[in-house]
Amino acid sequence: MAVKEYMKALYTLPHWKKIALTSLCGLISLSSLHAKPLQAKKAPTSDDYYKAGITAIAQGNESKARQYFQASLKLDPNNGNAKYQLKNLHLHRGKMSQKARQNKLSSVIIPEVKLTDATLDEALSALTALVDDVSGKKVITNFVVQDPQNTLKTKRITLNVSNLPASAILDFILRSSAAKAQYDQYAIIITPIGTGQ
Repeated sequence: MAVKEYMKALYTLPHWKKIALTSLCGLISLSSLHAKPLQAKKAPTSDDYYKAGITAIAQGNESKARQYFQASLKLDPNNGNAKYQLKNLHLHRGKMSQKARQNKLSSVIIPEVKLTDATLDEALSALTALVDDVSGKKVITNFVVQDPQNTLKTKRITLNVSNLPASAILDFILRSSAAKAQYDQYAIIITPIGTGQ
């Protein structure tokens, strides 16, 4: 049926369009002859699972890392690297939870932030409220400001941005107030730049 319709349409076209259309159809059919056959996906190896476990550690996902290392050992019980990482996974727990907190904050896209001459405390409170609102209180910021010399109290922040990750907004706030953040397991510690923390 489609061939009849094609021939009928081809017959009604002007001569130059017939040549172009038949040339195009010829190229399409030739290219399909040289196309590579679809290759079946190869099954993941023990090493693939091991590498995925290392990536999960870097992303702060302990449960995924554990699953990947166990899958690696299921395929190759003698994989020493996977055994070592699985056995010592608890040693990475602090860094993984810090990275997980940072990733969660990065995953929250804030539609709009407008701050005019705000203090650091006001800016952090506004960011906390926005993160709570956008994430449905699933992402907890828990900012802790450690400023014994009160150097951050005098800093003023003006900011007008939209559609940015909360982590990027925090970076703008910190740069504007000459402060830095350290992602802890349970909080985000804010200190002035130049302090020991």
